[in-house]
Amino acid sequence: GIPPSLLPKYQSAMDTEKGTFKCFDGSKSIKLAFFNDGFPDCPDGSDEPGTSSGPESQAFYCLNGSTY
Repeated sequence: GIPPSLLPKYQSAMDTEKGTFKCFDGSKSIKLAFFNDGFPDCPDGSDEPGTSSGPESQAFYCLNGSTY
């Protein structure tokens, strides 16, 4: 999942009315259906925060604060 410290950044990148997510690097917008689907659609990997494809691919965030 998304670490709480990054939640505002992810929320501002999502447009639920249009159903899109804007990559953090500004390179493109993708459909929300492709967000966190295990395949990086954004060149910077920002659309994959909860998978091993994300920008911090060595770990993922758990609500209890543990990383694996």
